Amino acid sequence: MQKFFTLLIITLISSSLKLNAQVDIIGSENYGILQDLSYDISVENRIFATTVTNHIVVSNDNGATWEVFYAFKTKTGNIKDLKVYDKDHLSFFMHNDAKGIYLLDIKTKEIAKKFTLPEIEGTDFSWIDSYDIDSKNSDIILANQMYKEGYKNKSKVYYTEDAGKNWNMVYFSDDHDKRSINRLAISPEKTGKLVLGLGLGPEEIDGGILISEDKGTTWAETLTGSACGAIEFDPKDPTHIIMGTGIMHGSDVEEALFNSNDGGKTWVKVEGLTFTDFTSDCIKGIKFSKKDDNIVYAIEY
Repeated sequence: MQKFFTLLIITLISSSLKLNAQVDIIGSENYGILQDLSYDISVENRIFATTVTNHIVVSNDNGATWEVFYAFKTKTGNIKDLKVYDKDHLSFFMHNDAKGIYLLDIKTKEIAKKFTLPEIEGTDFSWIDSYDIDSKNSDIILANQMYKEGYKNKSKVYYTEDAGKNWNMVYFSDDHDKRSINRLAISPEKTGKLVLGLGLGPEEIDGGILISEDKGTTWAETLTGSACGAIEFDPKDPTHIIMGTGIMHGSDVEEALFNSNDGGKTWVKVEGLTFTDFTSDCIKGIKFSKKDDNIVYAIEY
């Protein structure tokens, strides 16, 4: 039986606007751009965020004031994709210097674990693009490593169950019509179930969702043709998944949200939604309401 829910669409306007009215800038004057804002799981009104370089900042009053929480000792590295992993740790990866995925102990402010991905032969420029850590075991990680081959970007997705001592390559873009990885996740339904949301590629095939039930040995593909913008699992029922479409660059494929109640085997388009037509026409994020099981938030960009 399909689940029905109320969807609230929030639009982020990416273009510049000419404003005639007076505008007041609110917020702290101590920091510039803050990214990856994440609420603490156990402390009310506590938010972690990153600066554009190598600092993690924290607010204990719901964003009214901020202070430096942690500084990564590197000259050119950037902290990316900060997440609250559990009540005791933050996770992130480093871009440029000190490449790797890290777990930071919130209480001691010390690095608890570092995961280093395999070196890719034949290239001098590779970087981590995204990652996910199993919610029950921090030794289990899925990560997308990108690299340059000439002017082309390529992706290799790796999976480890022993904190990076051994990595298995479970996806290579050249083997899948050179499609990019837009989203990836270890399903909270069960360990070893992997989900890849695909984007555009230079070949005729774009998009799709790849799901593996056997740690990336084999894959089943659905929703081919629709680039993935965001994927979110229902925290109370991990077989319930919502996918929002990504940027399609002039394609005839319409912006949409898809709902699955069987762990991603089948999908149903959510009908009756109205989207804007002056943005990038993609869904950037999806969140289930913690207060009301019937409400889902989607951010349009």
